[in-house]
Amino acid sequence: MPEKPIYRYDMGNIQDVDTIIVGQGIAGSLLAWSLTKKEQRIAVIHDPTKHSASRVAAGVVNPVTGQRLVLQNNIEDFQSAARKLYRDLAQAFGEDFYIAKPMIRLARNTAESKSYFQRLNDPAYLPFLQALPTENPVRQELCFNEKQQIWLQQHTGYLRMNPLLDALRSYFRKQHVYVEASVNYADIQITDKQTHPVSWNNIKARKLIFCEGYLMQENPWFNWLPMQAAKGEILTLQRKTPLPSFMLHSGHWLLPTDAHTCKIGASYEPKSHSLSISEDVKSMLLKAVISWFPGIRDGQVTMHQAGIRPGSRDKHPFIGWHPAHTMLGIFNGFGSRGSLLVPWYAEAFSHAITKNAPIPEQADIRRFAPLPTNSKRPARVTLTTQAQQRLSVILKPGCIAVDATAGNGHDTAFLARQAGPDGYVYAFDIQPQAIANAQKAIEQLAHSDGNIAPVQFVQHSHADLLQHLALEHIGRVSVIMFNLGYLPGSDKSVITHAESTLQALEASLLALTPNGTLSIMVYPGHQGGSDEANAVMAWSSTLKAHFPGISIEYISSNKAHAPQLISIKK
Repeated sequence: MPEKPIYRYDMGNIQDVDTIIVGQGIAGSLLAWSLTKKEQRIAVIHDPTKHSASRVAAGVVNPVTGQRLVLQNNIEDFQSAARKLYRDLAQAFGEDFYIAKPMIRLARNTAESKSYFQRLNDPAYLPFLQALPTENPVRQELCFNEKQQIWLQQHTGYLRMNPLLDALRSYFRKQHVYVEASVNYADIQITDKQTHPVSWNNIKARKLIFCEGYLMQENPWFNWLPMQAAKGEILTLQRKTPLPSFMLHSGHWLLPTDAHTCKIGASYEPKSHSLSISEDVKSMLLKAVISWFPGIRDGQVTMHQAGIRPGSRDKHPFIGWHPAHTMLGIFNGFGSRGSLLVPWYAEAFSHAITKNAPIPEQADIRRFAPLPTNSKRPARVTLTTQAQQRLSVILKPGCIAVDATAGNGHDTAFLARQAGPDGYVYAFDIQPQAIANAQKAIEQLAHSDGNIAPVQFVQHSHADLLQHLALEHIGRVSVIMFNLGYLPGSDKSVITHAESTLQALEASLLALTPNGTLSIMVYPGHQGGSDEANAVMAWSSTLKAHFPGISIEYISSNKAHAPQLISIKK
């Protein structure tokens, strides 16, 4: 424990602090620690009776993930921050929390084997991937065929999550900054005071940061953010004979925590938010791991837990300030990568809190919309960005989507990210250059993010959309996007035309699922664009007569010849 506290503050007599943090999972705990190091006066409010994914998580750190073996962006920064923080915490509390442990990985299929060989030719992956030596004794315990690739992943390990959270909770208590209580949102008061504009019960603060995990979905200020929460179940197993000293991975992972104890996980259930455990999932995990590591067949399951990962659809965390109430912040959405990502982001956000530094762009919640009711809109965003932001709330993992005008691939990439590996995306464009541009955009995205949907490129008129969709997909498409006009950066005389566009829009209504959304960007400002825009507007105005339940929204800047966004919900 640190010999001298940074400050002592009697919670019973608190009148003001700099920052209130709600939630003491890994995100709230490390942010609180970072703020204390900057001599911030904090209050940590935590209800231990509420679910905390951090208390269930195995804390695995793995820089290269997914079937495509994707290396985490800016991995050097994240690794450096994590090493420094966990080393500082080990010195402060007299015990190690981060345990380095190499990972042996078996390819699940030929696609994963292909990814492995491709990555070996990329210098960025050389520190992380290498062939497993033939003399490694673990080979004898694994069950694999000669066609399966097997390799060693370095710079992997795990965070002893519960001991770390317990140590930090004890520290916060001794500093008199920890309150064990449930936060009722109705008890949070927002005022126009300059110094301490937000309060909870008798504690006044300059800022209040929510670190609530998947419970963010119930938060009245931030429930508009598109969280992708996913249930996961983990087993703890004991074996009489010693376990390997390596982590093992082939679709699921096995993490030895001592010579005779390991964790096995994790399931992935994006449509379930139930905290109940399932015998079917338990059997599935055991069967999957026994198929390549038979040695656990004689082991005994001593614990079976379920948690809800608080992920985001674009795979970046939620960090930033409420657009109307800037004294309220959020630090959330790290999914299953919190052990690796939170240290760097906690340091960055603590600088934003104390020094008004910018929040990392990729994590800033200003990238999303719509805004909450009665919120003041921040800096203006383009209609094309607004179109994506609106759809990010609607699109679910596993959905089917169509980009009817592939162009340079911006919307195609957006849809592929949102639909995820269980979804499917069609991208139409009549121009070969547009298809090539969109394909390149998807290839670049696949290199940086392995969790995207497969994309089928169709070099054909979108007027014939129904002829190119799989029969089982017709009537099941969640979103269809049109971004009309010409291909940016190319011949402006080659444009979409009203006749084929209206045919495509009619086909789209048949392709959409009930409650599916049709998003149309029209551009009356270019030559020929006004005729097309007027035709689309006239067509949309007749829809309610034929489809009484349909809803239509028109968004524009109200300036002459400005682009317009039409959003149609079937």
